[in-house]
Amino acid sequence: MSGLSQLLIACAQVFLVAVAAFAVTCLLMSLLKYDLRVRAARYAPDSSSAPPEELLRVEIADRQKRPGPGIVLFLLSPGSADSVAPAGVDHARARLAASLRTSDLVLQLDDLTLAALLICRPQAVDVVAGRLREALGRAESGAWRLAAVLAGQPVQRPADLIAEARKRLALARQQSRDILPEPPSKEVRPPLFGPDNFLPELQRYVAYYRKSGASVSLLSIAVDNLDRYGRHYGAHALENVGAAVSSALQQNIRIGDFVAHVRQGSFLACLPARMGEAESVGRRLVRAVRALSIPFERGTLRVTISIGVATIPEHAPRLKAALDCSRRALSQAQSRGPGRVMVFSAPQAGRGAEGIAPQKARQV
Repeated sequence: MSGLSQLLIACAQVFLVAVAAFAVTCLLMSLLKYDLRVRAARYAPDSSSAPPEELLRVEIADRQKRPGPGIVLFLLSPGSADSVAPAGVDHARARLAASLRTSDLVLQLDDLTLAALLICRPQAVDVVAGRLREALGRAESGAWRLAAVLAGQPVQRPADLIAEARKRLALARQQSRDILPEPPSKEVRPPLFGPDNFLPELQRYVAYYRKSGASVSLLSIAVDNLDRYGRHYGAHALENVGAAVSSALQQNIRIGDFVAHVRQGSFLACLPARMGEAESVGRRLVRAVRALSIPFERGTLRVTISIGVATIPEHAPRLKAALDCSRRALSQAQSRGPGRVMVFSAPQAGRGAEGIAPQKARQV
């Protein structure tokens, strides 16, 4: 091979490396610009820094990364332009925000349009719509029209979803009725993670909500008196208990919440919620499991669960410490009897090195 051929080959190799490096650099710059755009929109101090519709598009795209199709976009507007004063629109926005969870988003898109982005089961859209109307108040609710679209599929562009919601809202105002999506025929449940894969998924889940500053609550859950059931009814009955409790937990938390079967008789739920909200969820789960009638070869079983609750960052800033807090609260709850929910209290002086004391257990 001549020296000229070798030189041409070397030049071609250098050119290919340069092209590849340029492509990678452009990709990294694009990702960096998108991340900065997301942060600027999400943490903008006022609406002049980030248009509300831009913030809504960013939030939809961000939430579509979470598993499950339970993202719903509601748009609300007065039936006529003169039926609600501008101050009334702002008042309605504040009431909606106060009635929803911290992980939900309420925005005023324009002078007459409010948007609420939240996670719920597709089958429960009509129930959530009723709650939004309750939040508006009886006197004001009749003046508003409401439309909703399901926004959980990543293939759907956020801008297209918002445009579709606006079309439905215009039709709702024209026909003087709410327009809601048809619920799917098959029930959608949050995924149930197992002992082998729950921890990495839990870390990603907590990081996703903590980056926006939302409180995240952990619920450590255990079946009461599990050893006694095992001795009396055998391993097959314990399998039935585990499957029934798993199903009950999935049915009674929101589609975007996290639930895992950690080991036999032990479960973990995680949700973006404050302490009081998480305690209410815990009581609902206790009631749901208590109502179960679990079949096995000799009849049916009834079981109870106890729950310990801890919240990030109120009880601990890190996931590992918060898990320890929820497990300690669970132990305290079980020591006081079956079917109880206990929330850890905030650190107090004079509590020793641990600095955390569980609150009084509540029986459900």
